[in-house]
Amino acid sequence: MAARKRKQPESPKKQRKRHVAALILARGGSKGIPLKNIKLLAGYPLIVWVLRAAIDSKAFNSVWVSTDHDKIGKVAKSLRAKVHRRSEKVSRDNSTSLETIQEFLKKHPEVTVVCNIQATSPCLHPSHIKNALKKITEDGYDSVFSVVRRYQFRWKEVEKGSDECTEPENLDPANRPRRQDWNGELIENGSFYFATRDLIMKEGRLQGGRVAYFEMEPQHSVDIDMDIDWPLAEQRVLRYGYFGWVVSLILFEVSGCLTNGREASSAKSRDTERLSVSIHSRDRSGLRKLQKDDVEVVLVISKEDVVLRQMDKLKVMTGCEVMVVGEDPLKDVQSMVEKRKLDWKEVAYMGCKAVSESCLRLAGLSAAPADAPPNVIRAGKFTCKHDCRAGAVGDFAEYVLLQNQLAGLQNQLAGLKNQLAGVQKQLAGLQKQKAGLQKKIARLQKQLAGLEEQLAGLQKQKAGLQKQIAGLQKQIAGLQNQMAGLQNQIAGLQNQKAGLQNQKGGLQQQITGLQKQIAGLQKQQAVPAA
Repeated sequence: MAARKRKQPESPKKQRKRHVAALILARGGSKGIPLKNIKLLAGYPLIVWVLRAAIDSKAFNSVWVSTDHDKIGKVAKSLRAKVHRRSEKVSRDNSTSLETIQEFLKKHPEVTVVCNIQATSPCLHPSHIKNALKKITEDGYDSVFSVVRRYQFRWKEVEKGSDECTEPENLDPANRPRRQDWNGELIENGSFYFATRDLIMKEGRLQGGRVAYFEMEPQHSVDIDMDIDWPLAEQRVLRYGYFGWVVSLILFEVSGCLTNGREASSAKSRDTERLSVSIHSRDRSGLRKLQKDDVEVVLVISKEDVVLRQMDKLKVMTGCEVMVVGEDPLKDVQSMVEKRKLDWKEVAYMGCKAVSESCLRLAGLSAAPADAPPNVIRAGKFTCKHDCRAGAVGDFAEYVLLQNQLAGLQNQLAGLKNQLAGVQKQLAGLQKQKAGLQKKIARLQKQLAGLEEQLAGLQKQKAGLQKQIAGLQKQIAGLQNQMAGLQNQIAGLQNQKAGLQNQKGGLQQQITGLQKQIAGLQKQQAVPAA
């Protein structure tokens, strides 16, 4: 098949008109695991992991969850994602992803590129999304999908009871390669699929046009299909999942989380430290650890709370700031968040009352004690193991510290990866320069070889000319010798001429003398005889 021509990167004007949307398909009626998409995985609803990666990638103009279930929609909205309420037509067991995406695009004509992210891929990171999108925005591809490299030998399947022998499909058994000598095969891992609107709506497919793949690391290629996958996925997510942000402010509701809303009795147990309000030793230890890790801790008390009378003593006991809030804590907490110029994702909140649900949904990390009302527990993103006054605050504190540690390590890793990418880019630039210089050198060497060839020809011509000159010089020398001989002969002839001229003069003198004698004789003859 003829190779497709590479498209030129889009102009800045076209890029401004482009609308890239993330779309997570999350149907409520999962056959394998009921409401799988919001089942808790490592303390968070499953869908939260990919939503967090999509939002933090900052690669999208909008992030959507397509669902037919109210509970899934609430989780999506708690992370400020938009909800596309899909129709019954595309919510059936036999409905395809393509049909659902096409329905979404029909309702949202502004979207030009869509990224279908699979909710069951909890180890997806923002960097995966950003780098894959560049293949469309910068390299001009029409569709990009995620793959993972597998090192598995495949054999042909044969029917049971058949006499047919199986055959290898991707290896030669006689020359079975070692793993390090084989590049393996690229397999779709289903994490995400980028495609343009035209490809989906006009051609009816997610992969086509100029197609590219984005290779993900095996540790990030997790797909949850059945309950049996859950424990393994949980371990993998805790190690390789994306935690993203670092919590810098954490708020605990005193009544219902730290205390039971009553002043402590005079009795003092082994697990509590009493000053007027009893705090479990595990909770107090958690508060200290947070403070030691430079996380600002604020205790929240409502105006009607009986514990309000012990506010000053709470400050002394915990070393934390205490904030008094009204009936709806959101207004006061929102004011504090804005005053500190924080994003809600940098805030953690622990509450136990129905009025706390808004704060629990907005906060980046949130939790409720194990004995809190079910609707409050569902509003939170982490489930504590212990009840109020029994270590629930300590549970959440340890979880926040762990998330901060993981987020910090991931941020460091991202920084190192960015540095590496920069170095690789510089190296690529240097290699490009090197290739250019090598081409120039090759051209100059070719020119030099031509000049050397010309010089050799000229030197050969020079040698011939020098030989001719030597011959001519010999001829000149011979001619000069002949000329000298001739000049000598001329000199001899001139001498002879001079001698002859002298002889001529003598003869002329003799002739004159004779003429004179003849004249005298004639004169004598003319005298008459006497």
